[in-house]
Amino acid sequence: MAASDAEYEAAVAKIDRFGASGAIGERLQERLVKRREEEGKEGGRGHWLEEWWDEVGYMGFRDTVSNPHPRRTCSGQALNHAENPRS
Repeated sequence: MAASDAEYEAAVAKIDRFGASGAIGERLQERLVKRREEEGKEGGRGHWLEEWWDEVGYMGFRDTVSNPHPRRTCSGQALNHAENPRS
């Protein structure tokens, strides 16, 4: 989505440069194809995204899950009725 014709044209130019022969898009595609071939070999995980998800998307973010309103239940009801008499 572009806010103006100029913004749209700028986006199209960037996309064209990215996908041009010898540009970074072509090199990235070659790396993805090579990775797919390696993952398809015996002992490979089968899909590059599986490893990414395990390492980056799941294991890489190990933060405590906390409630920003510790005195409230999951339904949003106040645990201490005196603090919020309308709940």
